[in-house]
Amino acid sequence: MLQEGLADIARGATKTGPAQYAIQWSKNNPRMAAQTGALLGPTTQPSQGSGGGLLSPLPSKPKKYVGDKAVRMVSRMLRRPLTLAEGRVVMEEGYVDGTYRDTVRTPTHPIGVLTGGVGQTGKWIAKGFEAAFEEHVRRAKTRIPNLSNLPEGLQAELIQSEYRGSLGQSKDTVDYINEGKYREAAKEYLDNEEYKKPSTSKGIKRRMEALANSLKLYAAPTNDEEYGAHTP
Repeated sequence: MLQEGLADIARGATKTGPAQYAIQWSKNNPRMAAQTGALLGPTTQPSQGSGGGLLSPLPSKPKKYVGDKAVRMVSRMLRRPLTLAEGRVVMEEGYVDGTYRDTVRTPTHPIGVLTGGVGQTGKWIAKGFEAAFEEHVRRAKTRIPNLSNLPEGLQAELIQSEYRGSLGQSKDTVDYINEGKYREAAKEYLDNEEYKKPSTSKGIKRRMEALANSLKLYAAPTNDEEYGAHTP
């Protein structure tokens, strides 16, 4: 029932805007609104003293949080600390307490893709960050079966790369990782058209470099003590 409520809000928000639809939906579904409010984020907590669990008005323009602030907001929303991998994803993606159209324009999305939460699109807006995160972990494990046996820091970088969609763009990088050739994987990962483009943002390049550096660090024999015994 709770997931149905979240899905209703996500569908309606695409037509009327998140603020107006969430308020109207909460009035029509007061019992479900009381359950849903805590999961929608800090700006949609049930109103104090409302008795019916109505959602407080949302800002007309969603607010975006980045870096440590984004991590704190998502941790607060989930009511628990984030794992290292979750934290890396949120640090890179940021958190938006509503929905917006991203700036990428394509023939299939001429006005941009509807995005919300932690870079979530499509059905994942309604399903929530935890479900979206676990789906990307599943995809990363499909590409790299040994993922769970790698150092936690490297796992986190691989997952944040998968979450963005970068990891799957280079089959050679994935093959090198699966063969234990981490230096080669790092070099191949940055031998990438998007990375080499002058127009690519510094943030995206830094995010890609984070994985490449983690791969090189794991390959370096001088870091065996930090990562655990390993022979590439």
